[in-house]
Amino acid sequence: YIDRQGKWWLLEMLGNVIDTHGAPQLAPVLGSGSFVTIPNNRVIKPDVILPILHGKNGEDGSVQGLAQLLHIPIVGCDMTASAICMDKIATKEILMTHHIPVVPYVTHRVNGPTLDFNHLSMKLGSPMFVKPARAGSSVGVSKIYSEEELTKALEVAHQHDDVVLIERGIVARELEVAALGNPPHYKISGVGEIKPGEDFYSY
Repeated sequence: YIDRQGKWWLLEMLGNVIDTHGAPQLAPVLGSGSFVTIPNNRVIKPDVILPILHGKNGEDGSVQGLAQLLHIPIVGCDMTASAICMDKIATKEILMTHHIPVVPYVTHRVNGPTLDFNHLSMKLGSPMFVKPARAGSSVGVSKIYSEEELTKALEVAHQHDDVVLIERGIVARELEVAALGNPPHYKISGVGEIKPGEDFYSY
């Protein structure tokens, strides 16, 4: 278990209420394929890391890089792919380099110049989405239709990142497909359609 302060704990079980009182902490031993417990120095050698994590320090390549330094296999994308995909702007720039269409967008930095809503709506249309550049799921994301909503959305998004993305809202069906494994041994799921019960799909 990883707590909000970033400490790793070895727990016998997880429940609705997580209690780390009296539990040993885990410390990585780089290059050894193992962790040691604190304070009794028990060696823990995982076969594989299954990163059931979201957001910063979970999906952004941090844990993936740690697994690489530990020499422990980890399920999912590697450090580079995780870091790139967590950064929405970096992802768009790479896609555009390879001539893959992306939704039109502009960026805004904290304490940057004030954005003109009318200018944005002429360029991007309405509605628009305001998102932290590097946050997981729909954390800090707002769907906006007005200047007042833009101001509030920027405040919310900048609570999570110094760089914010404002992009055109696309009204369309949203489909998803999962891929498990690596070529040539992989499985593709059936196609699922996301039908949000609110104004947009949120965790």
